[in-house]
Amino acid sequence: MNIPTLIAEISRMKARNAFRNFIEYIQFPYFRNLEKNTRIIFDFPLTVFVGQNGSGKSSTLHALYGAPKKILRLNFGFQLLLTRL
Repeated sequence: MNIPTLIAEISRMKARNAFRNFIEYIQFPYFRNLEKNTRIIFDFPLTVFVGQNGSGKSSTLHALYGAPKKILRLNFGFQLLLTRL
């Protein structure tokens, strides 16, 4: 299959709600280096984070990881510490 065919198939699957855990957007009232009330919309099928070192790309992804379960991942080293919000 070529890329446009794959994207079309994935789009049809999304329309049929085949992706139960698909996140449409996330909003940050206050978060690190992001502007107040930043909303990131995950345009289907691909969203890319681009920025300078220290701009909050990884922190934003960590927050996104914990968002569906309302878990804040405080430490992403060898030992994970999970805290309920």
